[in-house]
Amino acid sequence: MKRNPRKVKRTKAYRRLNGKDMNQDSTIEFERNCNRPERYDRNLAENTLKAIKKIDKIRVAREERHHSKRMVGKKSKEHTYFGFSFHVYVVVRLKNMVQAMIHLNKVAVIPEEKDLLLQQQAPSSTTSVISPQPIRPVGSSITVGCISENTSLNPAVQVPKKPEEVEEEVESESQRLYRIQTTK
Repeated sequence: MKRNPRKVKRTKAYRRLNGKDMNQDSTIEFERNCNRPERYDRNLAENTLKAIKKIDKIRVAREERHHSKRMVGKKSKEHTYFGFSFHVYVVVRLKNMVQAMIHLNKVAVIPEEKDLLLQQQAPSSTTSVISPQPIRPVGSSITVGCISENTSLNPAVQVPKKPEEVEEEVESESQRLYRIQTTK
């Protein structure tokens, strides 16, 4: 079956048309066409070999630059994907903490809030007030449940310790070892 080489992805024509390969670069077309054979010249051969090395370095640098320009969009996509997948435990942990706080607020019985809810429900008996968190009076600040930074609701998540806690543990461990040695 005949196919158009400009539409088949594996061909050079396709890659050049779609900007995947460098198509117009003077370093690629290095050879010079000669209609007649030339006489060997040592200096010309030496200069040509030196030039080939320099042109090869230039070509490699241009190809790397071309590739990096092509991959800019892909890197940003990878960054967002890996950034989310690496930090997804933070999102899960925050979600669990919010759910726990809502649960603690629902379980707790606070007389002031109960009175406020009853007052708001009294004028219209057919409607009910539904809120994710209980309504609090403006002047009062109540903390029903407190979840510290080091408590993790997700057992798979290990929370890193603060430097002060690590130092305290090291000191207590060394003190314990010292006590064991002195008692022997």
